[in-house]
Amino acid sequence: MKKIFSVVFLLFVVFYASLPASANNSLADGTYTINYKVLKADNDSVSIANDYWEKPAKLIVKNGKYFVQVRLNHSSWIKEFKVSNVDTKVISTDTSANKRVAQFEVDQVPDIVTSQIHVYIPEEEFPGEGVYDSHYTIRLKFDQNSIKAVSSDSNSSNESSTSASTKTSNEKSSQNKTNNQNETDKQTENNPETSDSTSLYVFIGLFLLSAAFLTFKFKSRFKVS
Repeated sequence: MKKIFSVVFLLFVVFYASLPASANNSLADGTYTINYKVLKADNDSVSIANDYWEKPAKLIVKNGKYFVQVRLNHSSWIKEFKVSNVDTKVISTDTSANKRVAQFEVDQVPDIVTSQIHVYIPEEEFPGEGVYDSHYTIRLKFDQNSIKAVSSDSNSSNESSTSASTKTSNEKSSQNKTNNQNETDKQTENNPETSDSTSLYVFIGLFLLSAAFLTFKFKSRFKVS
């Protein structure tokens, strides 16, 4: 018996431990934020590019597909931003702030995404330093535990439903004010009966529980004897 219990308990623990990962990879349609940092290609040290990728990122789930949007500052320096050697999509550009928002698609809630970038800094940015022109491979490390919902399709429909139900309830409330006064007197008369019936149900419930306990105890003694 102890062995069976141990096996069942172990299976339960294994199943429970697998739940968070499944939940993380099945987000409802909507918009979320997720924190991340930019790491070097060959180790987990933070890349200098980390300063140019603003946080948090935006995670958009639509029809079961996952899209990540990140905002880049010093946008004019970053000539290329690819994910898995595919150019990211520019969603918006703020020329005055020298920023842009780029988007790429992932198969599931992101963990580590490999990216290729081309950084070009003209000499006039840092006189005397010369032109900076380099290609890098970086890794975007996302924190799945930091995911927070910004909006969702279900939230918007719930808000509409709540608004409609609130309006309806307010109309009913105004119509029923007069009726409530009359019902108060009736409820006052009916309360003793309600109290009596409630006590009766409680008594019956206690009686049934007692009978079940005594039956179980009797059967146990009978088996022992």
